[in-house]
Amino acid sequence: MNIAASAADNRATLATYDVVWDRPSDGSFDAMFIGNGAIGANVWVEAATGDVLFYVARGDAWSHDNRLLKLARVRVSFGCNLAAEQFVQHLHLHDAEITVALGAHATLRLWIDAHQPAIRIEVDAATALPLTVTIERWRVAERSITGTELHSAFGLEGAPRAIVETADLVAAFSAEGGEHAIGVLHRNESSCWSESLTHQGLAAEIQRLSDPLLHRTFGVAIGGGALRRRDGDTLVAAAAHTHTFAVVALTRQPITAAAWTTAAAETLRTALTIDIEAARAAHCAWWHAFWARSWIHVSGDADALLVSRAYALQRFVAACAGRGAFAIKFNGSLFTADWRNKEGSPQQGEVNFDADYRRWGGCYWMQNTRLAYWPMLASGDLDLLQPFFAMYQAMLPLASARCRTYFGHDGAMLPETVTFWGAYEHATYGWNRAGMPPAKIPSQWLAYHFNGMIELLFLAVERARYHADEAFVRATVVPLANAFLGFFAVHFPRVDGVICFTPAQALENWPEVVNPSPDIAGLHAVIDGLAELPSAWLPADKLASWLRLRSELPPLPIGGSGSERKILPAQHLIGNRQNSETPELYPLYPFRRFGIGKPDLEVALNTYRAREVKDGGGWRQHAVFSALLGLADEARDFVVGNCRAVYPKSRFPVCWGPNFDWIPDQDHGAVVLIALQAMVMQAETGRIDLLPAWPKNWNVDWRLHAPGDRVVEGRFADGTWQRLTITPRAPATVVKHR
Repeated sequence: MNIAASAADNRATLATYDVVWDRPSDGSFDAMFIGNGAIGANVWVEAATGDVLFYVARGDAWSHDNRLLKLARVRVSFGCNLAAEQFVQHLHLHDAEITVALGAHATLRLWIDAHQPAIRIEVDAATALPLTVTIERWRVAERSITGTELHSAFGLEGAPRAIVETADLVAAFSAEGGEHAIGVLHRNESSCWSESLTHQGLAAEIQRLSDPLLHRTFGVAIGGGALRRRDGDTLVAAAAHTHTFAVVALTRQPITAAAWTTAAAETLRTALTIDIEAARAAHCAWWHAFWARSWIHVSGDADALLVSRAYALQRFVAACAGRGAFAIKFNGSLFTADWRNKEGSPQQGEVNFDADYRRWGGCYWMQNTRLAYWPMLASGDLDLLQPFFAMYQAMLPLASARCRTYFGHDGAMLPETVTFWGAYEHATYGWNRAGMPPAKIPSQWLAYHFNGMIELLFLAVERARYHADEAFVRATVVPLANAFLGFFAVHFPRVDGVICFTPAQALENWPEVVNPSPDIAGLHAVIDGLAELPSAWLPADKLASWLRLRSELPPLPIGGSGSERKILPAQHLIGNRQNSETPELYPLYPFRRFGIGKPDLEVALNTYRAREVKDGGGWRQHAVFSALLGLADEARDFVVGNCRAVYPKSRFPVCWGPNFDWIPDQDHGAVVLIALQAMVMQAETGRIDLLPAWPKNWNVDWRLHAPGDRVVEGRFADGTWQRLTITPRAPATVVKHR
């Protein structure tokens, strides 16, 4: 493969990463992924029938018990198996569409409109073909969720009530609103929201806040072209050379199911009214602009091509799910599928579950969720960051109430693991609370895990450094800083004027410590970053209080002496390690207190070499650590190892997992993006290091973003620099490492 020489060649290089299959699939796990930011679909062709099938998902389809459910499974049939002859299924990345060539007979095109909540399907046939479109419902009756499947409702295990999934409803479209449409909807007539607040000592907030689950209704409506309704689940069209129809996916929180049905019919009618060629042009324009923002193209050997393709595809998958109402789910995103794996199951008893199943359920762990968002800074995808910040910022009223109720002081406290409205999940908080005050958290994993608040705020500060945006700072950075720094300013005791972080923990790794390194390094990074922002954008009194907090932080725990100094997980460790995180290296990443061109690089190198856990995969960050330390060969090996770890029952090249989480594992893919970016460029406000951890036998062409609204484009091939531009201007220091 020839690497791209400029932006003009980016499209041709991107085309080499397209996913092309010459045989049908073995099931929904063996599917292609596609999305528009809010809606996703797993698309596959069934070998036995030649039918095209796809699951439809939205990131806001929350059930009454906080499970993120699929909306529908749709089957498109032609009356015979056209895939029995020649067959090609092709994901075209540049245009974000899938085409299916069914021999010489027909071609189906499927794309999810970048500007409408609509999946658009077009069929062109050499010979006139009939068409049948069917909604295949699997939630046909209420049922209990028990046994291992309860893991997909994580936190509700042990609840003093049955955990059930309710049935879907067939959409009853009126003749006036949708005579030739079919649809299915799922509606929450109950909600676990008030239960969560009451159980966690926050019942007073029920009257102040709104239930986000009750009456939440989601589903699809299908119609268009010559399709006519045969029954509530089926549309048919007579034989024709062309067929065009749409599947709209809608979530609302109306008082009645009828109100959702009316809205769905209107949304479908709007989608079908838009000229499809105009819609496609606008759709392609969005994706073309997305791909032009940034890229990394690598060549030199087979591993380089593997990594280059994985980078593009993982970025694509993030964009497919990154513009919805909530953050990307680390444990499968929008692309979970039917689980049928009796042999070699990663978890004993984990068999025969539907596509609604995902390990760890609907909750968000900051340790996992954040990883999908860090690479968006350098890739210039700041629009995809906004739902992440918005979701957590919406939790602040409850987080502030928790602080007042539990601790009697100001600030806000968000647990490491939360529902999307900001409550603890009950596995952490515990169902049996006899004799416990509201603030007591029995979980050894998360009782004092406060680092997620710091990293969330740091990512917001970094986003402001990359793009100077006063409105974002005032609307997002300042409220998060007031809430979280307000917590740390008063929550812990002081000894001789210095904060003593106790009780505390070092991530999930060490359940009880004194003065954890991740928290100390993170607070320094956050406050230093805030101090670099234009002072006019920050409240003067708040900035003074944040600087005072920084002056009261204890020193970062360092052990050893002389050339053997290294960062410690905490000043004092109590108990044993219980996870495979590496908290002693969080001062390196994400908090960047150490690194190339910074003091005490050898201390960080010593820490890296002495780490106990050295395996990669999942959310483990060793690929990133090694890149930030300039260890090119180790960074390459970790990144290549990650890129090879595709789920064996899938052909889609970035269907990672399950690892610690679920399939496709978004942490695993995000680490590839972060590490490869750091191998190419490490950027600070006043310094840019180029190719600081680059393998000798790899060539690279890239376009990445740096702090200060800079764009860095370069090409390094065959051991020489062939192009380098930095716009609008270079910072004080630019260092080429090759």
